[in-house]
Amino acid sequence: KAENFCYKLLDESKKYYGPEDANVLELYFYLGQIHYYLQDFKKSKEYIEYALPFTIKLYPENIYNIILGNYVLSILYTQTGDIEKAILKLEYLLELLYTDKYYEEFIIVYGELTKVQIEMNILNSMLQSYTNNYNFEKTEKIIKRLNKIVQETKNELNDYELIHYFNNLGMNYQRKFEIENALEYFNKALNLLNSITQFDVSSHPALWNNISMVYTIKGNHKKAIDLLYEAEKKIIDSLGSEASGLFEVYHNIGNN
Repeated sequence: KAENFCYKLLDESKKYYGPEDANVLELYFYLGQIHYYLQDFKKSKEYIEYALPFTIKLYPENIYNIILGNYVLSILYTQTGDIEKAILKLEYLLELLYTDKYYEEFIIVYGELTKVQIEMNILNSMLQSYTNNYNFEKTEKIIKRLNKIVQETKNELNDYELIHYFNNLGMNYQRKFEIENALEYFNKALNLLNSITQFDVSSHPALWNNISMVYTIKGNHKKAIDLLYEAEKKIIDSLGSEASGLFEVYHNIGNN
């Protein structure tokens, strides 16, 4: 219903205001959001990529849509493998955050988070992107900043932010073939996750697979397989035998 209404309003608004009016561009952002929630990433990217450059050029005071557009595109580019583009969006968001002028707009986009939590969120995403790009010079700088945040403001951070951080550190060390460090941080993430929930569909399968891959690299195939069979059982018990998370589990069992 929201999608259909928005399309009708867009057609009428373009006729009344013209294609580059702020009211029209706002509707492109709404449609981008709607298609993102519908998992139609191609259309979401198309609408936001159209509206964002016009908004930055013609309506730079419209900071909310500028933050929203960069935020959604950073996620879309990451999911579609456009890592360099994702990094540019994340760096721009961090630059805006550090101006200390737009916190109210940031919390509308990111939710009711503190500035430190928003910074942690952006830096975690940057760490993931630079790790995927094997740019370890950049990851070292980001890790130093993240470590400082964790040391100085740990009480402001929630458990899932720390889990995400530990997992990203593990991925970074794995890509650098520092296997023991990778295992240490994957286990830190898993232990913290286990302390707050028995099963989290967005976190447990990824961590089990990450740890199993480290065991495989170490040549400890039995430990890897035991963990993967345990992961298979827990995923099936929680989500059923056709859960998408099983694909990577079975793939990794085959590799062992």
